[in-house]
Amino acid sequence: MKTKALGLILLAALIMASNVVQAQEKTDEQKREEMVKKELEKMMHNQYDNMRRLREEQIQIQKDFGEQYQKAIEEIRKYGGDQITTVNPNHFLRGFSHLQGNWNPEGGSSLNISKNLEGLTHSTSFTYQVKEGDLSIGFSARGTLTEGELVILLSKPDDEVFQEITISPLADVNWNQQFRWKAEDQDEFIGSWTITIEARSATGHYSLRVNSR
Repeated sequence: MKTKALGLILLAALIMASNVVQAQEKTDEQKREEMVKKELEKMMHNQYDNMRRLREEQIQIQKDFGEQYQKAIEEIRKYGGDQITTVNPNHFLRGFSHLQGNWNPEGGSSLNISKNLEGLTHSTSFTYQVKEGDLSIGFSARGTLTEGELVILLSKPDDEVFQEITISPLADVNWNQQFRWKAEDQDEFIGSWTITIEARSATGHYSLRVNSR
């Protein structure tokens, strides 16, 4: 009887010891999980701080570039460097775009648009004439925004959208395309193309060029 009681005591002791070990292992596992969680939170916090700092530096660089660009343009005009024909401003809404046209030395024509934007929400459109005999059109756009969004649409004479460019603070844009067609297909491309620009709370700078030959 005593032997049986002793066995039960030993079994109970083993069970208690096992429970203690399991509890300790569970506590250690929880501690490890908490440490890993804290390390991950620390890494994410540091990454966020680095991204925010880089973003602030990028915004400042873009701002400085815009100011330097504008000063350079003003200096060129001051000393007579802006020697191109200016399109009548009635073709667009005042204050939205700096629009200029000039003849291409190779026989075609081109249209240049640029503007510094400061929280602008507005849209406008104007036309660009592709003449009979022209066999290509070129379209290039550059832009840097710190806020908002800018959408540029180029539509063919039949009003079908030929190209759409979106500029946002996510990335600077430097895009260009040269499109050619055969003489027998020119009816689809000859005529008035429409360029539409829409700004939505946009702050930054953009430039656009269209040419044909």
